[in-house]
Amino acid sequence: GKDEEGEPFTCQVLVNYVNGEFGASSEMTCGEAMRGYGAVCCVEDRECDLCAGTGGSLVGDDMTGANEQGESFKCIDVQKYMNGDYGPVELTCKDGRDQYGPSCCGGPPSAPTAHGGATDTGDYVLRHRENGEFDVRSERVELDSGITMHYTRYGSNSESANLIVMLHGFPEGWYIWHDLAAELVGSDDTIAVIMPDLRGYNTTDHPKELADYSADLIALDVELLVEKVKGSDPVHLLVHDWGGPVGWLAAGRKPEMFASVISLNGPHGGVFNDLLNNDALQQAASNYMFMFSQVDTTAPMFEANGAAEILGWYTGRLWFDEPTRDGFRAGLLAGSDEGMSSIRAGLMWYQQNVVTVSPGTFKDGVELMSGVDVNDLTFTMPALAVWGMADDAFNNEANLQGLCNYAKGEEAFVEVVRLEGVDHFDITHDLRVAQAIIAWIGGSSPEGAEDLGCIGMPTGSPTSPTNAAETSEATTPTLAPSVDSPPPAADSSKAAPERGVCAGLMALVLAVSVWSARVIPMNL
Repeated sequence: GKDEEGEPFTCQVLVNYVNGEFGASSEMTCGEAMRGYGAVCCVEDRECDLCAGTGGSLVGDDMTGANEQGESFKCIDVQKYMNGDYGPVELTCKDGRDQYGPSCCGGPPSAPTAHGGATDTGDYVLRHRENGEFDVRSERVELDSGITMHYTRYGSNSESANLIVMLHGFPEGWYIWHDLAAELVGSDDTIAVIMPDLRGYNTTDHPKELADYSADLIALDVELLVEKVKGSDPVHLLVHDWGGPVGWLAAGRKPEMFASVISLNGPHGGVFNDLLNNDALQQAASNYMFMFSQVDTTAPMFEANGAAEILGWYTGRLWFDEPTRDGFRAGLLAGSDEGMSSIRAGLMWYQQNVVTVSPGTFKDGVELMSGVDVNDLTFTMPALAVWGMADDAFNNEANLQGLCNYAKGEEAFVEVVRLEGVDHFDITHDLRVAQAIIAWIGGSSPEGAEDLGCIGMPTGSPTSPTNAAETSEATTPTLAPSVDSPPPAADSSKAAPERGVCAGLMALVLAVSVWSARVIPMNL
């Protein structure tokens, strides 16, 4: 075809990129200096090719080489996608596997370093268990909040089972928990797990209004689900990513339902709100949130390009095998035929629940989960945080230490297991996490656990330090930035967060927006 300047080009489309089905396009229009990958690989007058039988094709310089079976291939590689600097690198391709990002072909590397994974944790990666080793049920339940929620249950159906309800984050679904849940129920037959698809994800309903994705409603879904599925005893709540703010809120509002909260890099909403307002490192790590609020979800190929970029965050990780990848892709695109995919809904979680005073900056204040009563964020039950300390989406230690600010009552102690070298996405697939949970459920401190020494606040006392001044006068305090102290200066002795998860999040914004030929302003 010809681009908008009338220059000819040859281009091919990767129809179903992640499962290796490729096809040629008929016609398309490329704007000046537009570079694409994933669903569309065209740029000005540059000719595009595909890796012959071994993977995907991006935009850049031709490469040739041999895969691990000695078969030759031709590949195009994108180096430094985000700033548009392209160039070839040496690759080894494994037959039948595709990949994109730093390399456009090849199977998992010997250590999951390509996308921020740790280099020294391979011995701890959870191995796949077959479903036949434990009872499996898949259910859909109607909730009084107005949605129908899907969940999967592994393990015992006994009323007295040690039940764990697992809450995923963006951009995942119940399936992120498969390996961990299988390890838990396969190792301890007293444990059962419930893994819901939260509102907007996978086969749970996908409401179309932005207001339907408030943290208040999502936490209500969790409370209503737990009421339906719990046995005779309170349940343990396991949270990750956005499951953190939602789960901690549910535990604060319905403490009688929960025996404990277990956090796998699932931040507490009150702590995270305090840090977004006052901590320079957390603010820098969370810049991607502004771009998420500006993504044009109506752009052509939004779902396909978004799914391709997201899958790249996981590609190369030892646990991310082909069946897992295919399941992820199906979950990401669920709802697309009705105009509300999981990707689109997941972005609406951010757009509804992260409200800044001034667009594009945290410096003038931010409300996380606007309207939530801060008293609902205190917790009265024991809490365990098993935290990957290589997570560049958080100021990790500050998120852990801040938990003591929201502990209330004599039962609210916090133990922490720090896993060095483990990042945001590998934390849900680490054998040591399973071992820590089994010990915790059994009433013991996990190996390596530190008691933070929290002294729970007396019942009924003011809660968050951020809001302590307001609670004496306001009858319904909500999360709000501190007005008493300015944000502290960045600690020059601390390195800025590495560009692993954060870079991937920013790349997603570029990937899903580039097709609309709009420039997204960034505050980096």
